[in-house]
Amino acid sequence: GRGGIDDVVWSPNQETIAIINMMGAWLYQAADLTAPPRLLMNSLGDVRKAQFSPDGTRLAFVSGIYDGYGRYDIHLWSTETAARINTIHVEGGVWPDFAFSLDGFLIATGDTNAVRVWNAQSGAKITDIEGLGYVLDVAYSPNGRLLAAIDDDGVLRLWDARTYEQINTPETIGRVNTYYRELLFSPDSRYLALNYLEGVLLLAVPARTHRLISTNIGEGYMAFSPDSRMLALAPDSRYHTYDAAVDDQITIWDAATGEMLTSLPGQGPITFAGNKLTFLVDRALLTWDEEHHLRRVPIPEPVESYWIRPDGREIALIDTTNISAGAFGLRFWALTDGRLMGEIVLPALGGGYGVDLTFDGRKLAIANRNVVQIADLNSEIDFPQVTDLRPDGIAGNSVLFSPDGNFLVCSSVADGMRVGGWNIWTWNEWGGIRKAYVGNANTNAFTAATSFAFSPDGQVLATGEGTGIIRQWDVNEVMRLGNVGLDQGTELRKWQAHDEAVSLFYTPDGHTLVSFGGNQERSLKFWNAQTGDEIHLLEADTQAITSAAISPDGEILAIGKYEENYTIELWNMNSGRQLLTIPEGYGYKLLFNPESSILAAASGFGFALYAVDSGAALATERAYFGALGGLDIDFSSDGTYLVSTAADGSTRLWGVPATSD
Repeated sequence: GRGGIDDVVWSPNQETIAIINMMGAWLYQAADLTAPPRLLMNSLGDVRKAQFSPDGTRLAFVSGIYDGYGRYDIHLWSTETAARINTIHVEGGVWPDFAFSLDGFLIATGDTNAVRVWNAQSGAKITDIEGLGYVLDVAYSPNGRLLAAIDDDGVLRLWDARTYEQINTPETIGRVNTYYRELLFSPDSRYLALNYLEGVLLLAVPARTHRLISTNIGEGYMAFSPDSRMLALAPDSRYHTYDAAVDDQITIWDAATGEMLTSLPGQGPITFAGNKLTFLVDRALLTWDEEHHLRRVPIPEPVESYWIRPDGREIALIDTTNISAGAFGLRFWALTDGRLMGEIVLPALGGGYGVDLTFDGRKLAIANRNVVQIADLNSEIDFPQVTDLRPDGIAGNSVLFSPDGNFLVCSSVADGMRVGGWNIWTWNEWGGIRKAYVGNANTNAFTAATSFAFSPDGQVLATGEGTGIIRQWDVNEVMRLGNVGLDQGTELRKWQAHDEAVSLFYTPDGHTLVSFGGNQERSLKFWNAQTGDEIHLLEADTQAITSAAISPDGEILAIGKYEENYTIELWNMNSGRQLLTIPEGYGYKLLFNPESSILAAASGFGFALYAVDSGAALATERAYFGALGGLDIDFSSDGTYLVSTAADGSTRLWGVPATSD
């Protein structure tokens, strides 16, 4: 699907609306919210700040992960062509920041020990301003004359934006050994506000004098009035619950004198529309003006988070109606009279469990807890037609099409009296769908199937269970019976293969079934697919086997292992000789492309593509939603793209590079 909603940003001309989430930026036409959006894709972790260039032709956002060591990307896109202009990598420290120049020609980014300035049209670097600590925030003045930065030493620096000569000294502001948060210029560029843990520092730029406003707003909000006379400060509603018994929490200050003009009950987010301040009080939206008039905006919904259009005419609110079904929406209301002006619905597709493509690439199946979704990829990729299949129980993390695409199987887990088993669907040429369920009531959940494998001809389904048992089923007989108990003896054969949960797959010729057990087992077992007899045992050393796969041409066996790190071994199936080892690879799930030339490997920290002949990494995608990587992956039938699901509810398509790239 299109994920949730983390931020909403309007272009300066207000013709484009960017909805920001972990997937990236979805660009909608403000004049036609029903028109298909364009996606500027994120490839790394959470997305924080997003901003249009002043002319609206470019959009930048920051994404990244922090798992003890920060890895971040600043993405720069053309909004006219939806083409990526540049990706700027920043490592270490905290989240970096960026700022566009007044003419939109330049973008300044914070980095370790430097501010870097780039051409925002070509992505080429213009200059590095070095000698700083880790840069926490950067800002261009609205008049385009100044560039400001604050680093983790608490030193504020100002430069001439054209010559990059520093126009102040660090001693002018002074070092404060605390964590600085945010820089904000007033609209007329005369004042610069700096939020940090001890309060807000208000700098008069021409005079180079400053005042400390001793109001701690934490990771809160600052807003100048359009005429630059007032500065409003508010705590962040995400970390501060409003309580009428507590002192007023929003304060408004005279920017010239540093004197407090008034205080208001409520909390952020805050924004000025004209000289009216909009803010939250107990999930209601209020406005305040200089005559001290308070007015409630008549929106018939509780307000959690909101975004106001730059001209102050509309407000965007998250629609929570369908969140339980996995769908997110955004509604736009008139600030004057509370009329509903329009809405955007982000379809629910995906859920971060299992994923599989039919061999012809026309259908995509996604296991999504209460539903298995079939997306018809013959329709537009961003808006595939989706069919929901309801399983018995809750959809597990294994979903698989038969080779001819006529059957789909999915594991299921606890749901009331039905505990463990699997569902299988088939559909005819007229679109009719039939389902069968295999499982037992009142049994241990470990009897649930944890792995599936169809024989190459699609007539036999092998299932691996949590207890280490392998069963083989006649698919057509299961469909005929419709509801099958595991203890009825209707399977073709079963045997105890391992002590723990078992994963399995067929060799391409269909003669052999390969299996491996849970995290404690260190062996691969090869079984005669027609009799269930063991024919070969491949034992590992001290490392537990986490995954395995055979190339479609039957020549290469890949084995994923884990002890302190993931490693991948490639073996020649004919000679039994080990070909190479990929150290510190992603190895939780392995998958070959149809040509047997590329190996995809996924783990909890992302996935990578490796050249089979050399083990060289062709591409690496770090986890794009925090510390958890893709939960399942699959190649398209022509090998040109890879599909992945993720725990953030997204399903993504990735281009696959050629082995020579």
